[in-house]
Amino acid sequence: MDEKIIAENIQQSRKQQKMTLQELADKTGLTKGYLSKIERSEKAPPYSTLNKVAGALGVEITDIFKKDIGTTQNRPIVSCQLEHDILHAHHLMEPADIFPGVPEVHSPPHNSGW
Repeated sequence: MDEKIIAENIQQSRKQQKMTLQELADKTGLTKGYLSKIERSEKAPPYSTLNKVAGALGVEITDIFKKDIGTTQNRPIVSCQLEHDILHAHHLMEPADIFPGVPEVHSPPHNSGW
């Protein structure tokens, strides 16, 4: 795995959230200097450290390893909790609220003889 990709993804995720190195350090319990070395590809962190950083950034650890995290997707990173809330909000809404202007389609009654 290219350490430079990991470093760039961590830095990009942090900056997209307008988070300083010190804020990330406070959230992870790691030092600002250590995190700076990670972002400059000077220090190859263990998986447990990457897991802490991902959690503090609100991203999946797999996002840190992606080669194209910001180039092809071009979308802001959304925290896991926010993504969960968005995906499950439809349970609180009526179909007409989710798809305005689209008539509701009802399934035909189930025929148990088939």
